Amino acid sequence: AGEQQFLLKEKYGTYFRVPNPATLMTKIICTIGPSTDSPTTIGRLLDAGMSAARINMSHGSHEYAGKIIDTVREVAKAKRKLCPIILDTKGPEIPVTWLSGPNLDLQSGDRFIILSGKYSSDPPLNVDFKDGAMRAVVSYPFMASAVQQGDGKISLIVSNVSNENEIMLQVIEGGRLVKNKGVNLPGCSVDLPHVT
Repeated sequence: AGEQQFLLKEKYGTYFRVPNPATLMTKIICTIGPSTDSPTTIGRLLDAGMSAARINMSHGSHEYAGKIIDTVREVAKAKRKLCPIILDTKGPEIPVTWLSGPNLDLQSGDRFIILSGKYSSDPPLNVDFKDGAMRAVVSYPFMASAVQQGDGKISLIVSNVSNENEIMLQVIEGGRLVKNKGVNLPGCSVDLPHVT
């Protein structure tokens, strides 16, 4: 009584009234991106029962997210429906910022060294490392203090932390390492901001 009602169309063409979507128990959250960002598609999603639009902020620019927000608001207003917008912000990340070659093809058993500390802000562009190990610089200067020998569950395992600038790793599962690839430190305490 007195609660605002909304008109929804059932798939067979029958219209029926439902309570405010915010009070419904089941929610349908749709991720809006390049394949779903057109007004027509957003309208179809709303007609199909979308309760909220999710925007993944890990991909795309703030300008692109703003365009999606504007489109969702315009379409929802035209359809006289409520549609909250969820911004899914990316968590802390540690990207690879420098490689000792254009791309590194890591093979099982290879020696690999991650440089952090002083190298995080000043990559070793003209340094000649004579040991033949492949190297990468990460943006997190305190990585050597965050990891311990034996860490690394998926593809690399820490074999030695020699100082605050170098972490020696053994490749367990190889693959191609490219610049800007993210680094995960499962189970390690990382001092990075959570909202980026």
